[in-house]
Amino acid sequence: MNFWSSKQKESLLLDFGSGSVKGCIFERDKGGNNIVKDLAVAKLDKYGVFNGHLAKTKAKQSKRLIIQDFDSEVIRAATERVMGQLGLKNIDKVNTLISLPADCLKARVVKVSVGRGVEAKRINGKEAKAIFQAIFEEAKAKIVAEFESVAQVYGLKFLRARVLAIQISGYNVPTIIGFRGKVFDVQVLIVFCLRTKWFQFKQILEPFKPKQMHIFHEAEGLIKCPKIVKEQNVILADIGHLFTKFFIFRGKNLETTGEWPQGSYDLSLALQAKLKMSEGEAQEIMSNLTKGALTPKITERINKILAPVADIWWGRMKTMSMQSGLNTAPVVILGGGSFSPCFLQQAPAAGFSARVLDIKQLSLINSSGTSLSPAEAGTLVLTFSESH
Repeated sequence: MNFWSSKQKESLLLDFGSGSVKGCIFERDKGGNNIVKDLAVAKLDKYGVFNGHLAKTKAKQSKRLIIQDFDSEVIRAATERVMGQLGLKNIDKVNTLISLPADCLKARVVKVSVGRGVEAKRINGKEAKAIFQAIFEEAKAKIVAEFESVAQVYGLKFLRARVLAIQISGYNVPTIIGFRGKVFDVQVLIVFCLRTKWFQFKQILEPFKPKQMHIFHEAEGLIKCPKIVKEQNVILADIGHLFTKFFIFRGKNLETTGEWPQGSYDLSLALQAKLKMSEGEAQEIMSNLTKGALTPKITERINKILAPVADIWWGRMKTMSMQSGLNTAPVVILGGGSFSPCFLQQAPAAGFSARVLDIKQLSLINSSGTSLSPAEAGTLVLTFSESH
């Protein structure tokens, strides 16, 4: 079903991150413009919920609390706060777009080569359908092989397969219908999630009476966002709370996407360890640092503590970019980590040029009354997602 086939004008986006829940009410006008009508953010009560840490809490009904149940309650409470800020009680009467944390929802670009028996014959619609079915099945098989150990524990749920690029005998073509050829090289974006973790989120959303929910990955919004990629070759890095998602574009086409477990929370951990302070105190310092509210002397001291963390981050980025042969491509940073100056400061030492995403590149119409920032960019690009 196409997400935009409904007659309803407004849609709800719920973006579940590893440190917060973001909500956005938006609509797409007849000209295809995305209009942000309201935006809300609620932090999770305890950071690190998704990697199994428990917050100090008093259970009202039971002294023993299962971790997964606790996690669900924390996420549900944040969702309730977001819904309240948006003036919603239930979501049964609104189309709802869902995005999940990076350890649950994933996307990969898979390259598949398929042979064809008769080269002279032009491809018709029926044969094209059979070819793509074979391509998608092979792409899924590659995902299962890559995530074999994860699949055994959680199970995999495949959501969509999107064709990104097609080559016939080495030539780029927009479609295979009407062409001749013996070998097809296709790049496919596979979007999937961990089945049992998705089941957890379905349970979290049940009290809100969901009717139609569509799960989308950030990559699906990026490939539809017309102006976010200015350079021919570029790397977009969304630094979240616990994870960094990266998207490598070659010739303005998405070539590679993935994630690694490092985010802005690692900066807070570095401060806690070095300065022997609490999590709350470290977060307050980080907040003041991003606002430029610290004295030059304290700022210099904090940046020296954070620099090694940023160096590790750039080391991972270099590994990812070199695997794609684009280690000299500029890096555009978005997400909550875009407010942390250490990432930009350490970029030259790692051999990269980097900048923070200009939110205007999303070409959104903002009627929410709230300023949009690069921190919400990963959420806002999801408004460009389409089912087909």
